[in-house]
Amino acid sequence: MKPFGLILTCIISLIFISKSTTAADVKKIKYLLIQINTQTNKIEALNKAHYSDKAMEAQKDAIGVRTAIKNDFKDNFSYCKVYYFNDTDADKIKNKEFTNALRDGDGNLIANPEISNNDTNYLIAYWGYPLSQTRYRETVTDTSTYTANSDAPYGQGLVLLNYKFLQKDYIYNFQYDEYGIKLFHRKLLKYCYFSKHFDIEYFVSAKNLENLILKSDNVKYRNRMY
Repeated sequence: MKPFGLILTCIISLIFISKSTTAADVKKIKYLLIQINTQTNKIEALNKAHYSDKAMEAQKDAIGVRTAIKNDFKDNFSYCKVYYFNDTDADKIKNKEFTNALRDGDGNLIANPEISNNDTNYLIAYWGYPLSQTRYRETVTDTSTYTANSDAPYGQGLVLLNYKFLQKDYIYNFQYDEYGIKLFHRKLLKYCYFSKHFDIEYFVSAKNLENLILKSDNVKYRNRMY
């Protein structure tokens, strides 16, 4: 996140989480499925436009984000079992076709995952742009808002979906920006990634998600910069 974006975020003082993950949800959550953005469309478009150097950079960025996410959830999240899947396999996950679509932390496809197509006790997470959602709105069910929404929150965060792929919550972390991490919190760099030229990034989020799940019973979260 660049300084201007951080300043703008401070001004609008976004509430970053709603109370939609209830205590009942916590008892049900057995699996976390994390979607990895492969940047496939961006890379293909750049190659088609004969920007092979930029395509290679986007591919490197995708690998950087994937590595940071896996480092983060390996070291900072232990609440439940974590699976990963590529965005190119999102339709399979929507259809609960988990076999050979879910991956382990090393990127290997899993032939026999614990989760089955009868399960609903899981969350799906991806890093990206969330939809507008107040803390009194438990789930975003209006699919028309999944296209363009002028009220959508500023910037990227960790977006949480239920098993129907409907947005439940989103998490922002504005305690540090890219430059603050590099100057004062270099140990967090393992869990972050910031592209030099593209809108491709990831910011340490796993512990925030675990805390949300553990403390979600009637607790309202705010994360503001003052």
